[in-house]
Amino acid sequence: MALVLKTSEVKASVGSNPTPSAHKYNKKMFMENIHARIKHDEKILDDPMISSQSRRHVEEELESLRKYQANHPDDDHDPTSLELFCDSNPHALECRIYED
Repeated sequence: MALVLKTSEVKASVGSNPTPSAHKYNKKMFMENIHARIKHDEKILDDPMISSQSRRHVEEELESLRKYQANHPDDDHDPTSLELFCDSNPHALECRIYED
C-alpha cells in the first residue's frame, strides 16, 4: 500500500510561511546542476552574517556535494538529500535496492 499525499495536504502540514530572513537560507533550492549548487553554497558561506547553525549545515552539505561530484564525475545533476546520504552510506537501509 502506497501513501499518496496531495500537494495541498503537504503545504497545509508545513504551516505558515517563514519570515523572509529565515527563508533566505533554509529554502531548498533546486539548482540546474551540481556545479550551480556548489557555487550557491560557497556564496552562502561567504556571508559573514550567517548563523553558526546555518554555516555548519551548509559546510556539511558542501562536503557531501563535493564527495558526490568526485564519485560521479560524469553526472552533473543536482542530487537530492537521499542521493547524497546513500552515496556516503551505501549499506544503509534507506539505500537498499530490491530487484524483483
